[in-house]
Amino acid sequence: LASLGLLRGAGIPVDDAGVDRALAYVRSCTTGDGGVAYSTRPGQAGHGDPGRTAGAYFAFYRNGLGRSKAARRMLKFFVRGMERLPTGHVSPMMHILAGAMACRASGQARLMKSFWKIYRPYIMSSRLHAGSFAGRPTRESRAIRSNTDRTLGPAWATATYVIVMNMMMDASAYERWFRAPRKGKNGDK
Repeated sequence: LASLGLLRGAGIPVDDAGVDRALAYVRSCTTGDGGVAYSTRPGQAGHGDPGRTAGAYFAFYRNGLGRSKAARRMLKFFVRGMERLPTGHVSPMMHILAGAMACRASGQARLMKSFWKIYRPYIMSSRLHAGSFAGRPTRESRAIRSNTDRTLGPAWATATYVIVMNMMMDASAYERWFRAPRKGKNGDK
């Protein structure tokens, strides 16, 4: 959904019906407090997660819905759980990246400062001796003896953390990501 919004922002035609379906799906996975759950399936619905919610907020933002009531609730949910991003399912790094994108899209300098205060030490302690970065173990990865971030390797970790660091220190390279999107057909319905 975020990618479709980025494509639209770049002037590439996007199927509005597909965007509408994706928006409806995210809305159906969103809990009353704004948290975006894993899916609509039994046992997976109703468990909002800060990382998924941050990604959904960014997707809504990129599709012109950043000021909608749903997006504002998502942002509040994310902010309340921002410190828990590394506990996210499958890829903590993806959750941290989504958090950085949500902070930057919010336009709130204090939120970006809070994020950076939490995650700068986390990211710096993930550095390897050669200047690259590595995924860190989590409670989940230890329990299941699998770590997606480590499996994807140092290129994944390094690219992810370099993007996060650049967004926090100088977002000029990502200016198009955070420019207010043009109002499309997919307004908040």
